[in-house]
Amino acid sequence: MRKLLLRALRALHLLRSYCVLCWYRMLYGVSFGRRVEVGRGAKLVGPVSLGDRVKIGPNCLLHGVIEIGPHSVIGQGSVIVAHSSIVIGRDALIAERVTIRDQSHRTDAYPYRLQGMISAPLAIGENVWIGAGAVVLKNVGSHAIIGANAVVTSPVQEKTTVGGIPARPLRPRAN
Repeated sequence: MRKLLLRALRALHLLRSYCVLCWYRMLYGVSFGRRVEVGRGAKLVGPVSLGDRVKIGPNCLLHGVIEIGPHSVIGQGSVIVAHSSIVIGRDALIAERVTIRDQSHRTDAYPYRLQGMISAPLAIGENVWIGAGAVVLKNVGSHAIIGANAVVTSPVQEKTTVGGIPARPLRPRAN
């Protein structure tokens, strides 16, 4: 009986996710693959593309031209904002409260609010693990690990573990 109840709850969750995604498809042109899950309070604005079996945690914000590869997980409260575009590869694990942005403000003159933005496409490779609270502002190579609360201000090479503020290589990975 308990297994049947858990299975019914899981089916209701998937049905709710599907209804939410259909709503976002109508409003913003969101496209999605099979068995995509969206947590409560998540907001997807813009032409967001989600691969098969992507999981978006509760209270996430995805805004702009964003493409997320299959089997990726976006943790609770994460913010991904694209002024240009952001591409996240397959099997990416992004923990809670992670911020990923492809833009920053210009600082040429005063007042700063009138300076505009500097933006460039941002790519995060496949099989990347980004720790809780990290901020990613530059490209990340495949199979890289970003430590918790790290601030990535320069590109991260493949198979590298980085951490700190600003993020620095801690050690290259052998495999």
